[in-house]
Amino acid sequence: MLSLYCLCVETIEEPGLNSDLDLDIVTDLKVLSKCLFARLDPSIKYHVKRPGIGVVQNTYTGFDTEFNNMDVGENKLVSIQLAVSTKTYLKIPFIKSYKISCLEAKTNKLIPLSRNSSVLNYSKIEGSIDMCVKRIKSLKYGKYEESMFILNESLRNIKGFSYFENDDYTIFTFPHSGIQTYIEIGESNSFSKVVRISTKIAQPSHTQVFNVLITLIKQICSSGLTLENGKERFFEQFYPLFNEDTSLTDLVKGYEKELPTLYPEDILLDGNKAGSTKVKCKKLTRL
Repeated sequence: MLSLYCLCVETIEEPGLNSDLDLDIVTDLKVLSKCLFARLDPSIKYHVKRPGIGVVQNTYTGFDTEFNNMDVGENKLVSIQLAVSTKTYLKIPFIKSYKISCLEAKTNKLIPLSRNSSVLNYSKIEGSIDMCVKRIKSLKYGKYEESMFILNESLRNIKGFSYFENDDYTIFTFPHSGIQTYIEIGESNSFSKVVRISTKIAQPSHTQVFNVLITLIKQICSSGLTLENGKERFFEQFYPLFNEDTSLTDLVKGYEKELPTLYPEDILLDGNKAGSTKVKCKKLTRL
């Protein structure tokens, strides 16, 4: 089934191969390839698909309130205090060779299967499947796998990035932003308003880091780095471009300063909807 699917992809995707084919034949092949893909083992589908880059941006909020005791069993809200910071994570997928496994439906994780047999040569089977999978991905996605490897190795060698690995990704972490404090004097509050205030405070920080991240990825991907001549040659090309002076600290200069001050008129109770009511408060200050 996998070989037939690979043949369909080659016929459809190979440059110039289908230029002389009748349009109806090409359409039939595309329909057939979808049917064949649907019948592949889930573990093979998992490897054939192209995993994407992930960006996770977290907002951390410390929250406290102050009350006046008015009477027995009665308190009056005086103010709320927030402390907001942000952190960004970049997820770069690993490119793995195929191994005999099954896909767990609940977690979408690959579970390795036993490879002990006196009859079957599992290594040969895995090698054959992996060869087809790599051929299909090369035809469908070009040099995507090479680009992921280059991006992964480049980010690992730029000072200032911390990173760790899980089963599927290398996860790079930006440093925490500076902490912005916020006090609002008032007699009422709500959890939804706290979330909106925190989001509004964190938004400029998230935007700044995201722009730095996209610029850095574009810079690496457009630098002409390649694996065609091996990994050693790759690093010879890399270090002159991203030398020891290149660091994340320089790229996010000023990032650890306090986040922008937020004023009451910037917070809308109903988000950005037309006619929304502004939060009213008597005083705004810094902790």
